[in-house]
Amino acid sequence: MAKANLRLLIISALICYNPVSSATFENVSVILTWRSGTQLQKNVTIRSDNTLRSHVGEFGEILIQNQNVPRLGENSISNLVKVTHLHLTNSKLREIKPGAFSNLPLLTDLNLSGNLLEEIPNGIFANLKFQTLYLDNNRISTIGDSAFNNLQMAYLFIDDNKISEWKSDWFSGTPLESVSMTNNHLKELPRLAFEFLWHLDPARDVILRNVALGYNGLQHVDPFAFEGIKMIFSLNLQNNLLTYLEPGLFDFTERIDLLDLSNNRITQLYFEAFRKTKVSQLNVHNNLIECISTDIFNTTELETVNVGSNPISCGCVKTWMEWYQRSEKPEVQNFNNVKKKCRSSSSGIRSSQVLFAFVFVYFLV
Repeated sequence: MAKANLRLLIISALICYNPVSSATFENVSVILTWRSGTQLQKNVTIRSDNTLRSHVGEFGEILIQNQNVPRLGENSISNLVKVTHLHLTNSKLREIKPGAFSNLPLLTDLNLSGNLLEEIPNGIFANLKFQTLYLDNNRISTIGDSAFNNLQMAYLFIDDNKISEWKSDWFSGTPLESVSMTNNHLKELPRLAFEFLWHLDPARDVILRNVALGYNGLQHVDPFAFEGIKMIFSLNLQNNLLTYLEPGLFDFTERIDLLDLSNNRITQLYFEAFRKTKVSQLNVHNNLIECISTDIFNTTELETVNVGSNPISCGCVKTWMEWYQRSEKPEVQNFNNVKKKCRSSSSGIRSSQVLFAFVFVYFLV
């Protein structure tokens, strides 16, 4: 009888049980800032709601930081017609459904950094007009083939993730000017990496402001990776595993203001890699280079080159010294240290030679 009553009680509880799904924003603190000439700020605590709309009002900037918002469903952040800056950071966000962002006509900056995102699926940014997107410091390893298609995005920060490949198709129809993808898992920058930019306006010169791919373990840059790019303000390939640059790598690029190749394993810089490119600043600090041909100095019109922590040979130092008798550029940073090391090495060799001669004569006598 007791067992029967217990069984009946369990069945009744299961029938009556109606699970309640938690809200998107539950006990979430939001900071709202007015961005029209005043620093008026308002703190709001959302007890339970699936959308932000009723809490934002006329404020232009939303900051949700260090909260618990694991999932954004459809229309979670929508119909915010005055919002220009949206920051949802360090809030354990794991999943974003397509349609989570909609009707944000004035949004220029979207910051989703410091979360737990592993995937950027297709369509989640559709119809948004932001110019800057922050996805840094997540766990992103998968990006949909058209995840960033047809946006107005010019600046993308996606550092400190787990991205292992680069695809031009990601950005089709998007006028990207700057991308920072440092500290990921890229091993190669593929052929036609920036092809998507050609098709925006075939009559317009393609200019990249900043490409930062440091700390990736890059081993190879395809010789046609930068085809179609006329100018790059800053190209950062530092702290990778590059051993050389392919001849003709920059044949399609007329000018690079700053090329940072520091902390790689480059043993030699070939003249052919720069034969058609003007480079203003070259950083090859901490590589394995014994010499840089003065042909590169002349062709690239270098203004500064940093050669510190390379095994520069004394013969190369002599060649550079002769070069400086005819030209004042480039400024070779750390050159004095290189010369001192060379003199010290030469003195050591001479001392050894004298000692050897003394010992040799001693034993002859």
